[in-house]
Amino acid sequence: IQFFLSTKVGADTSGKIGHDLSSASQRLVNVTYGGTGNDYCNAACAAMGIICATDYDQPGSAPTLMYKRADGISASVMDDATYGTLTGIKVNFFGLTKTYGSSYTFYQRGVNCDGTDTAIEVNDLWLRGTISRGLMTLLTNMPKIPANATGVSSIYTVVDSAAQKGLDNGVILANKTLSAEKRALVLSYAGGDDDAVNDVQSQGYHISCQLVETDNEYECKYVLIYSKGDAIKKIVGTHVLI
Repeated sequence: IQFFLSTKVGADTSGKIGHDLSSASQRLVNVTYGGTGNDYCNAACAAMGIICATDYDQPGSAPTLMYKRADGISASVMDDATYGTLTGIKVNFFGLTKTYGSSYTFYQRGVNCDGTDTAIEVNDLWLRGTISRGLMTLLTNMPKIPANATGVSSIYTVVDSAAQKGLDNGVILANKTLSAEKRALVLSYAGGDDDAVNDVQSQGYHISCQLVETDNEYECKYVLIYSKGDAIKKIVGTHVLI
C-alpha cells in the first residue's frame, strides 16, 4: 500500500461517485460530500487534515474521524433524508446535529468506500510504515542478519517494538473482547495456537516469526495479528426514574 485517496464530491456527483467507488470496494478511498457552498472544496481537505495532524509519538493519539470538528467548515448535511442517502453509499460529510437545544457540526461517519473505518486504515498504514522502516534499518546497518535464532530474534524485536508503540498511541487496543468470528480468524492465521487468541485479547497483539529456506536462500516470515484500535461511536442511555 503506497497511497490513500481522499476526494470531494458535490450535490450533483455524490451519488454516482459514491456508488461507483463502493461497488469497486475501494478500501483506501475516502469520499467527502461538501454540498454546494464555499465548503465544497474544503470539507475533504479538513477531514484529511485531522489525520495528517496526528502525532503518533504521543500517547493515545490514534484518532477516529467521527465527531471531529473543523474550524471554518459549516454543515453540508442538515436533514435526515440526505444523511440516509449519503451514509447508504458510504459518502462522508460534515453534518449538523441538535440535541436538547444545542447544535453540533462534526464529521460523519469517517468510513471508506468499502465501509471500513478511515482512521483504522490510516493507523494501519502508520504501523506498516514503522515496521518497514525498522526492518530496513536492521538490514542496512548490520553486517548481516544471521539465519538462526539470533537473527529471527532481532526481526521479532523490531516488530514487537512497533507493536508496543502502537499500544501506547492507540493503534492497537488491548483487553478488547473478541467475537467468536474474530477468535476463529486469529486461530486461522496462528496455525491453531490458542495462546495467540489470548495474546491478542489480553495484550493486544501476537507475533510469530518463522525461518524458512527456499532455493538455498533464507527468509524470515513474520505474522503480526493485532486488535485494532476501534472507537465507541454511539452512546445509548436508559434513565430509570423510581
